[in-house]
Amino acid sequence: MVGLEGIEVSGDHPLRWGAFVPQGWKLEYSGWSAADAWRKSVELAQLAERAGYDHLWVYDHVETVPRREATHCFEAFTMLAALSQVTSRA
Repeated sequence: MVGLEGIEVSGDHPLRWGAFVPQGWKLEYSGWSAADAWRKSVELAQLAERAGYDHLWVYDHVETVPRREATHCFEAFTMLAALSQVTSRA
């Protein structure tokens, strides 16, 4: 497998790396439509996978921080299940 910089990435490397996928918890999608926010999360998850990350992370929270705001925040387990359908190994 080749990472973003064109460097060969070994599938048996001992150190594993994970990446957080945005889900709206930190207000990063405030003002976005839910569909656009989901597309961006999928895009970033797939980019992390192509870059060689081994696993994806999301926060297990359903309220926004640093303040409560009436906006969407994708629920953790549902989001991970959905991302598993659009990624192949992360």
